Amino acid sequence: MTNEPRHILVVDDDELARMEIARSVEQQGHTIGLAENGIQALAALGSQDFDLVLLDLLMPEMDGFAVLQEMKADEALRTIPVIVVTAVGEPENVAKCIEMGAADHLTKPLDHELLAQRVGAVFAS
Repeated sequence: MTNEPRHILVVDDDELARMEIARSVEQQGHTIGLAENGIQALAALGSQDFDLVLLDLLMPEMDGFAVLQEMKADEALRTIPVIVVTAVGEPENVAKCIEMGAADHLTKPLDHELLAQRVGAVFAS
């Protein structure tokens, strides 16, 4: 795993989940940005440089699938890795996320050590 601090966008409509993920990422030494939904996520991605997106799937206004689709269609955003972090762990949803270009998938409730390992693995590759 890399020790270099990165800037990571945490996208989740559930405030408690968003803050839990944010704390975990900050404890790894990274800085964070926060978004409550897909629209806010795309706005943040358009105004700041992020090294990784931790993305929930089920959100109002614009879900994680739509965000992932928009990111992969945008030349400026398509290379930013995305780890889907969601309570939706059905195999077909995991497969769809990976097919759409997600780097990884984690299921809530989160195992913080696994999150740290997966984040590190994204930056090591």
